[in-house]
Amino acid sequence: MDDHALMKRYAKKGDVAAFELLMSRHRNQVFGYLVQTCRDRELAEDLYQETFIRVIRAAPGYRKTASFRTWLFTIARNLVIDAHRKRKNRPAVQSIDTDGGFAGSGEVMADRKSVV
Repeated sequence: MDDHALMKRYAKKGDVAAFELLMSRHRNQVFGYLVQTCRDRELAEDLYQETFIRVIRAAPGYRKTASFRTWLFTIARNLVIDAHRKRKNRPAVQSIDTDGGFAGSGEVMADRKSVV
């Protein structure tokens, strides 16, 4: 059964097996794309889950305007773009000296390596 037919079965009949088959067919490619694009495995895992959550939410209105794979990767790509925008717009946080004052180096907390 092709991807479009599986998506229709899931969208119209709630066929979870059809959805699981779609996920298994595209799991490696979508996740690989996200890891390669984000260069952050943890973020890629989050975006992978969000990609398929978006597929679930969009299922009732799904129409075949392109291949399912193209539609799926468009969702993943848009999530990557949104994640990069959020990261870019986060304000930098200055580190604090042991004296309680700001280090003044302009160092961002996310860039510091913590020692445990």
